[in-house]
Amino acid sequence: MNASKALALTLLLAACGSKDSFAPEEGTWTSTPGASDDGCGIGSFDDGEDAGTVTLEMNSAGDGFTFIPDEDEDDTAGPVEPIDCDLDGMDFTCTVDMGGDEETALEEVDATILNSGTMTGSFSDSTTGELTMEITIDCEGADCGDVASAFQLSGFPCSSSQTYDLAKD
Repeated sequence: MNASKALALTLLLAACGSKDSFAPEEGTWTSTPGASDDGCGIGSFDDGEDAGTVTLEMNSAGDGFTFIPDEDEDDTAGPVEPIDCDLDGMDFTCTVDMGGDEETALEEVDATILNSGTMTGSFSDSTTGELTMEITIDCEGADCGDVASAFQLSGFPCSSSQTYDLAKD
């Protein structure tokens, strides 16, 4: 291949762009609860009526972003930490902090609660997307059945998920 053909091919490929060059718009996004699957019997993540807002900021490398949840005056659980996400084309995976240790030993019972969370999603374009949050709860110890009954859980292990529609404001 001569140099002029190689240069033309390189310019053509650069002009077409690639899936990896995608970036969602930064700023305020609204998250509206959609479908849920309450496999644990813990109740819905949200009541399905209220939309929340988050701020999306791209990282300096351009290969990920951070969701910064807006403060909710009625939130009794306290502040929610920013959530870091890796971007792979138009798909993303986020690191979820479950609020401390992933294992919680319960006093006076032989049970340790194990919980983990994931957030995954994809963007349809730079201003819309969908996010799925999933929580998995498990238990180790002889008293896990009693713990499930006390918290009215369906049993261990179990998973619950909530889908959110995302839209740039």
